Amino acid sequence: MRSFTALIVLAITLYMRAVPSKADVIAWSGDSCNGAEGGDVPCDGTCFDFTNRHSLEVARGGHCLRVFEDTSCTEKVAEYGNQGGGECVNINTGTPVRSFRCNIGSSC
Repeated sequence: MRSFTALIVLAITLYMRAVPSKADVIAWSGDSCNGAEGGDVPCDGTCFDFTNRHSLEVARGGHCLRVFEDTSCTEKVAEYGNQGGGECVNINTGTPVRSFRCNIGSSC
């Protein structure tokens, strides 16, 4: 019976590791993921405020970041595909960026 329980626990553990997790995204006030740190938000397609921020960091996975000129994520300025693994993305588009979305998946 112990072997069966151990197998069940092992199967659940392996399943949890195989299921893609949502990436956490942090917006920063500095150009190199420095300065004031914003909230740690999920990479789930939600529109987040980016006012007074200049860089983004995606904690893990290959994900698509889209940045927008307005605060409601409708006027797209740029896309950054295959982001993740803790890399910093300096958002320097030449136009104000006031919101962003992160979607799971490396291609935009």
